[in-house]
Amino acid sequence: MRALFSTLLYNLLVRLSWLQKRPYTAWFWHVLFAFGNKRFTNIVSTTIHGRKIHVNFGYPYPFISRTIPTFNNPLIELVYQKYSIKKKSVRMVDVGASIGDTVLLLSSNCPGMLGAIYCIEGESGFYQLLEHNMREFDNVKLFHAMLSSENGVGKKLVRIHTGTASSIGQGSIKTLSLDTLSVKEKIAEIDIIKIDVDGYDGRVLEGARKFLRKNKPDVIFEWHPLLCKKTGNAPQTHFKTLSLEGYSQFIFFNKFGEFSHFMTGYDRRAVETLAHYCVDAASPDDWHYDVIALHKRSGLNPVSLATVRYARNKPNSH
Repeated sequence: MRALFSTLLYNLLVRLSWLQKRPYTAWFWHVLFAFGNKRFTNIVSTTIHGRKIHVNFGYPYPFISRTIPTFNNPLIELVYQKYSIKKKSVRMVDVGASIGDTVLLLSSNCPGMLGAIYCIEGESGFYQLLEHNMREFDNVKLFHAMLSSENGVGKKLVRIHTGTASSIGQGSIKTLSLDTLSVKEKIAEIDIIKIDVDGYDGRVLEGARKFLRKNKPDVIFEWHPLLCKKTGNAPQTHFKTLSLEGYSQFIFFNKFGEFSHFMTGYDRRAVETLAHYCVDAASPDDWHYDVIALHKRSGLNPVSLATVRYARNKPNSH
């Protein structure tokens, strides 16, 4: 009965997500959400992008996708543009795959455009849900691993809220580099790497330099200076590493998926100034960016990517 009630409440919250947009109803939604999060920690069933899946109660993606129509537009546009220029299916690595929402998003909004997808997730609870949710996708291969700059150990992954985990724990977890994993598992001919690992993205890129040099994939990563600070990582690392491997164009989108600005080459001062803004207590709540990085041989048009014309007309936002 408890499982049934928690599932009903979660899906009610999903359907009522629109209440958050209105000041006079937002309080009611947040009261319901707080009530559920306080009482339920179990797994519930829901539907994301037309697929029945399992998530932990409070998983935020369905709420976000319903209230922010532009959310994840940069990733959708990147896949579409890459498919358009290649004229064949796009092969992708998804680092920080969580419960599989990226695969669900792209399968729904970029039909017929995806080839092999390699999903990598380090947090055990999320990985179990990922296994369940991806069981019907023949083109998806899963890896339970925490990627970093080298093969060794890192801080334990701790859930910082119901939808994500960050490397800020007291214990330790085994890490390996994407360079090592790709050789061991024969992951090759990759077109796109998506990285979203809550402050560890720079470390992942450091451990992927041979992979980047060989494949020259387009890269989309979360740039979250506040989480970089909390995990003890420099926010400049992402850009320094990519620049060394021939990436010369960076396209910044705000956390809502809206175009912000371009950066040509690694402008250290600009990156440091923007990082200070993101961690400043007076800046907007949890301010961060998604960044598309293009290799100098990419062939994709930065301006076309920034307009997200295809993604703005996506068939299924949630």
